[in-house]
Order: sequence, then structure tokens, then C-alpha cells
Amino acid sequence: MLVPDLNVVINAETRSSGNHERARSWFDAVGNGAETVAIPEMVLLGFVRITTGEGVKENRVDQRRAFEVCDSLRRMPAFGPISEGPRHWSIFREIVFSSGVSGKDITDAYLAAFAIENDATFVTFDRGFRRFPGVRLEVLE
Repeated sequence: MLVPDLNVVINAETRSSGNHERARSWFDAVGNGAETVAIPEMVLLGFVRITTGEGVKENRVDQRRAFEVCDSLRRMPAFGPISEGPRHWSIFREIVFSSGVSGKDITDAYLAAFAIENDATFVTFDRGFRRFPGVRLEVLE
């Protein structure tokens, strides 16, 4: 199971991003694959929130386009929904305590807990996820 980070989704959609081709290629490669691509609704929510936000000057999309992107991801043959399981909160809490993160980094710990709980690989452009013990990573470069 693969769990992509929000930055992979945003970069796949943002043509002007330096990581666009890498993110798009990754989705093209895994979207029809045998391994489940489990995208937390929190990631899809983040995509809609960030890409439609007032603070986005370049590459801002309207609400309809943001949901079209999310819906197309959800229609990928390899897509599988993922939600918090019974161990998610305790894994999340342990990640926070063991890594010492706070503030905006709490969201990253919450996402990492999805991968750990589901014995999945977390896919990201953010090398900072290495600070979370127990998370298996694929850092796109």
C-alpha cells in the first residue's frame, strides 16, 4: 500500500512546479498498478483548501477544478480509501512524543500514522518525514 503526501498531489497538478513531472509520472506509474494507492481524505481536503485559497497567487484553481482532480484520483484503478483505524490515535501520539514535533508539523505526524498503522509506504517530496520513527518512506526526488 502506498500513501501519498499532499505535496505529491499538489505537485502532480501544478504544471509550473519543479516537481510536476516527477509527481505526475509517479501517479501515472502507480494509478493502474496492483498496489493500492490509499489517499487519506485529509490529503484531498488539503488539496482543495490550498489550491483554492486566497493566498495562492499563481496556479490557483476554482472549486470545481479542485474537486475534479480529487475525483479523478479517487477513480484511479489502484485507489483505495483509507481512514483512521483503531490504532491511529495511539500511533499518532507516539510519533508526536518521540519526534518532538509541534505546531504545523503535527499534521505530518498525523499523516505518517496512516502509513504506520497500515504497514504502508508514505510517498512524499518532504525529507523531513524521516524524523518520524517507524514510517517507511519513498522520498521522490
